[in-house]
Amino acid sequence: MRKAAPQASRQEFRPREILFTLLAVSGALAGVLLVLELGLRTFLPQVDAERWFESNPRYGHVLKKNFSQRYRYPDAGVEIEVKTNSLGLRDREYDFNRPDLKRVVLLGDSFTFGEGLNAEDNFDSRLEALLMQWQENYIVLNTGVGGWGTVQETLYAVDHFAVLRPDVIVLTFCGNDPSDDVAFSQRTVDNERGRLPFPGKIFLRDHSHLYRYVYYTLTKLQHIRKMKQKKLEHPELVLDGQSSTLISEAEWSRTLQRIREFHRQFLTFNPNGILLVQSTYPHNESIQVHLRSLTNDTNLVYVDLYDAVVHLGLEHLRLPYDGHWTPEVHELSAQALFATIQRLETVRTSRNGAHLTSVR
Repeated sequence: MRKAAPQASRQEFRPREILFTLLAVSGALAGVLLVLELGLRTFLPQVDAERWFESNPRYGHVLKKNFSQRYRYPDAGVEIEVKTNSLGLRDREYDFNRPDLKRVVLLGDSFTFGEGLNAEDNFDSRLEALLMQWQENYIVLNTGVGGWGTVQETLYAVDHFAVLRPDVIVLTFCGNDPSDDVAFSQRTVDNERGRLPFPGKIFLRDHSHLYRYVYYTLTKLQHIRKMKQKKLEHPELVLDGQSSTLISEAEWSRTLQRIREFHRQFLTFNPNGILLVQSTYPHNESIQVHLRSLTNDTNLVYVDLYDAVVHLGLEHLRLPYDGHWTPEVHELSAQALFATIQRLETVRTSRNGAHLTSVR
């Protein structure tokens, strides 16, 4: 009887030992994570989380309405302000009851949104200033949303034709748009929840530098792996220098078809409408050729920025802390778009005047 007692005692205390071990391991792991978190915050602080997105069943994600955030790039010592209006656009409030206003609507992703810059440095603000100097009845509406592809951008525009009532639409194409379109079609794109939502994810994203570091690193590695696989399957493809993506001819076919269909939808809504298309990386000859194939030089025009930006060095082309357009490129884009709008409107006015004269 005396020998059996120690065995019973060991069985009795085994769950307690297991619990203690689990607590010790958990505490050690928490300590390591805390040290890594503090180390990153001190020596390699991450950019802030982009809190201006919210999930949307139709578009995957949209911008929050009436939102404001001070967004920091710690390594560069840069801080910008992101504000949205009551429509969920990174723009000011507009009076949509004025029938005399001509409206230019911008469609695009983070380049149109103005990633890395304050709103006054974006090409929507600069284009509006140029148009207002020419004719005072123009406004420019920025509907850009980071992470959107061509399908989301054009779907949003068609859904909001009655509200936005565009006279001119500017679609800014980015080299990752076709892959974003594929992700959207598979319902795997959502900049708010991500592909693997789990409890506490948004809190970690907003507050943990370690989480953001791991997330950005894994996302980059996954993208590199996908591009390598795609290159093996399509060795003829050339990597786009701006977006680090490859666009197959099948993807180009879908994208161009979508833009042409959108153009038809736009003209059905506004027979006098003008659709302009520009590229975030006009150095890419393949993108130039494919987008230029859309042009009819009347109401669908590719605005080629190559001659305007080819002389710029990389430091003048992309923000060093972000990779998006610099204010200089935004200004050059605004000037090119303004010149194209002015030319097309002048030709249209002269044709209408000649037609009226001949009728009389």
